Amino acid sequence: MADDEVQYSIQAGVATVVLNRPKALNSLTTYMVEELLQLLNQWSSQGPSHVSCILVKGAGGKAYCAGGDVKYCVAEIVAGRLEGPLRFFSTEYSLNLKISQLRISYVALLDGIVMGGGAGVSIHGSFRVATERSLFAMPECAIGLFPDIGASFFLNRLPGKLGMYLGLTGARLAGVDLLHSGLATHYIPSALVPRLEAALLQLGQQGQAADMARINQVLMQLQAAGGPLPQGRLPALQPLINAHFSGSSVSAIIHSLRQGQQRLQGQQGLQGQQGSPEAAFYDEALNALAKGSPLSECLTFELLRRNAHLTLAECLRVEGVLVSHCVAGRGDFVEGVTATLVERGRKPVWKYTSVEEVPASEVESFFVPLASQPAGLCSSPPSRM
Repeated sequence: MADDEVQYSIQAGVATVVLNRPKALNSLTTYMVEELLQLLNQWSSQGPSHVSCILVKGAGGKAYCAGGDVKYCVAEIVAGRLEGPLRFFSTEYSLNLKISQLRISYVALLDGIVMGGGAGVSIHGSFRVATERSLFAMPECAIGLFPDIGASFFLNRLPGKLGMYLGLTGARLAGVDLLHSGLATHYIPSALVPRLEAALLQLGQQGQAADMARINQVLMQLQAAGGPLPQGRLPALQPLINAHFSGSSVSAIIHSLRQGQQRLQGQQGLQGQQGSPEAAFYDEALNALAKGSPLSECLTFELLRRNAHLTLAECLRVEGVLVSHCVAGRGDFVEGVTATLVERGRKPVWKYTSVEEVPASEVESFFVPLASQPAGLCSSPPSRM
């Protein structure tokens, strides 16, 4: 039932919220984003004496939240009912902004899959706790969309060119690499999650759950209790990411990756380079860029370029303009979701076969508001960030 999709309890001023669609990896429905927004508005207006800390986690043991319910959105678009998808995205973006503006602690427990919309209900909060089971990705280009939910804000604030890399390729970061990237604020072994929940409750009982410094202290203590941090993959890949994803276009990035791959093969020989981390980086990045929607990749590049220095609220406004075009049936959103998630396994037939074919004028047109665009998608209140 829809009213079970968001469950919560409050003890000693600590609200525990459970995203409860485990069979769908806790992907967000319209009901869920509306309910979450209503709860946050209620708790933030009642003062710290009522709720002073919010802990959010996913049900089922596999995912925090694997994104938004894009299959519903596309089904409605195909049926000509655009109000539902527009309502979903508008409310979701309002929720993303609200999380960023909370004056009470928001602790997202990223113990599992975190993708797309799941990032929107975690990354904008004050604390994001990763575990060895965390798996993060922004795979929107693979379904003909673009990284939204304020991603053009937080991806631009990751080290070097990591944000561009993640946005264009949908590459996955696992475990401690969320901490290395800055997407997570803390890292603890999943075995210590019960201790984290107990510690937050104890802070509430002591009247200290409103103190973000105390919460940070508790999280740092649990991180230390987990022993030395794993090495992760990201530190070794970051120089490659910076070198190849700093190009002036998607085409330039692909060219740089191909040159790097050819240079590596020439240096080490086909036999010697197979299986190396550098070879895997080139293979995975080029394969992802080849499979994704060329139009979505060009939109993503331009979105991140334009929004590099904007506030979160301003980024959400721009993203609202783009998503209105997608809901109106433009681009590859309907085809990408239908082929990948509805028909499962069919290769999408993208509007363009390569990024070189995508006209700059079409990319530019997605940034022009539609005359019929709902005000809620582009008129968020100013951000405090």
